[in-house]
Amino acid sequence: MRLYKTAISVGGSALTASLVYQANAGSLVSLGLTFQDRAGATEWLPLSGAVRENLGRWTRATVDLGRFANRTIAALSVGVHSRTGVTTDCLVRLGELIIDAPGRCRPGPKPLGFALEKSAVNSARTAAQLRLTWELDNTVWYYDILRHHPGGGCTWLGRISADAYHVSAMPPALVRKR
Repeated sequence: MRLYKTAISVGGSALTASLVYQANAGSLVSLGLTFQDRAGATEWLPLSGAVRENLGRWTRATVDLGRFANRTIAALSVGVHSRTGVTTDCLVRLGELIIDAPGRCRPGPKPLGFALEKSAVNSARTAAQLRLTWELDNTVWYYDILRHHPGGGCTWLGRISADAYHVSAMPPALVRKR
């Protein structure tokens, strides 16, 4: 599936491509790069061999683009293949796609004045709604809202470029003030 037509110069510096996605167990996901100097061919980079980061139900896979130095990416694609070679139903959700120098996309500063402004548990006591607020920092493009688990790891809840976020269905046992 071709996603974007572009003109990204890989240049002589190291670049990485990072894709956040969800895929069912039978699916293999690949990132496709089409270069200006070979417009009729797509280079497929399997994400199964990429550096992977678990984001709860989502996965971030990062691949090094150093071997494509001094070329220009003309199009970006995503491919999905069956692990078994048998055509089956597959479900893939795509999130963030970044092509940048390693380490350049660093998390911004933690928001000041972060607060759980309001919370309410539904009548069945199966979920809580939360209103999170903080002081907006005009140097930050966006905030990723994460739920950190006591035993380690985290779940991505969403992204916003404002000073408040509404969580619609947090299990009430997980709500606690800090």
